Amino acid sequence: MRLAKDISERLTALVEPVVSELGFELVDIVYRQENKGNILDITIDKEEGILVDDCALVSEKLSLLLDVEDLIQQKYYLEIGSPGIFRELKKEKEFLRSIGKRVKAEFSSPIKGQKKFVGILNGFDQGVVTISNEHHELEVDLDNMKGIRLFPEF
Repeated sequence: MRLAKDISERLTALVEPVVSELGFELVDIVYRQENKGNILDITIDKEEGILVDDCALVSEKLSLLLDVEDLIQQKYYLEIGSPGIFRELKKEKEFLRSIGKRVKAEFSSPIKGQKKFVGILNGFDQGVVTISNEHHELEVDLDNMKGIRLFPEF
């Protein structure tokens, strides 16, 4: 279940200033349906990482505001969370901040015979991602990616 584009844009415009004012970055807003009902999932981040108390603070500040503005007519549960260590990279600043880190990319169509590639993110320039491992270096346009996420080794 997706929100209409205008509601999604208004929701972002409402949420982002509050999240920023509290010292966090708004990473994503997802509205989805699960067994327990509709979920408004807001993902936040900061340089040092997110703590449970951070999520509670943002939830407290946004709950009343979202109720007053009433942009979503259906009943939903508000969830605030972090992107986690396997975070998906979406924004330019996320790519630039992740240069030198290990990533896993999935492609829409095969590149050099591969639909998935694990390597080090070497660069990001105008929508082109450069990833390398011991065998290959790939330059891939974001338009040919299903997704790319951090993929740390343990």
